Amino acid sequence: MTRQLRIAQVAPPMERVPPKAYGGTERVVFELVKELDRRGHEVTTFASGDSEVPGRHVVTVPEALRPAGYTGDSLPYFNLTLLSVLDRIDEFDLIHSHLEWVSTLLARVVPIPVIATFHGRLDLPWASETLEGTTAGLVAISQNQASAHPNIEWAGIVHNGLTLAHCGSRRRSGRSRRNARTTTRCSSRRWRRRARRSSISGSSSRPSATSSSPSRMPR
Repeated sequence: MTRQLRIAQVAPPMERVPPKAYGGTERVVFELVKELDRRGHEVTTFASGDSEVPGRHVVTVPEALRPAGYTGDSLPYFNLTLLSVLDRIDEFDLIHSHLEWVSTLLARVVPIPVIATFHGRLDLPWASETLEGTTAGLVAISQNQASAHPNIEWAGIVHNGLTLAHCGSRRRSGRSRRNARTTTRCSSRRWRRRARRSSISGSSSRPSATSSSPSRMPR
């Protein structure tokens, strides 16, 4: 019989889990939470109060910061999330942190295993020194991301996993059948409208997650 683990999934406070529109990291966290819960693990998600997740939910901020219009320094809110995890540390067998660089601090102070997945850039001037002193299971989301630090002992390269059941494919014909092409259609019209507005306004966006299946989870 597979052992049930008490797992903390720690999401940033920037977007709800799952996001209603934009939010790559938080969408991946939701996929992990959903699948781990399906496999029978006891999952606790640290996330904003407007999140909707299976299992236990610990609220870190009343409402996700970015949709609420917060544009200030996010680090204090990341630290509040960290403190909330530390207050409950005896309740978990494993922590999976998505708090970027705050994850390295969490890994240094807790007595249980920490998986730290980095969803952003690692080619930063202070990154090497920070990563080298971390005993966490460091996870990159692509070989390219990890290649910025070839001397780091990465626990693994785990591509982002998304459920594509809500997406479909259709064959769209142009002026002739030879111009027919298969396009992918997702059901979230709201996401598409927001993406168009972002491109018009020239605002920046992070790369979207890949469509590979979730992997390397406790079974």
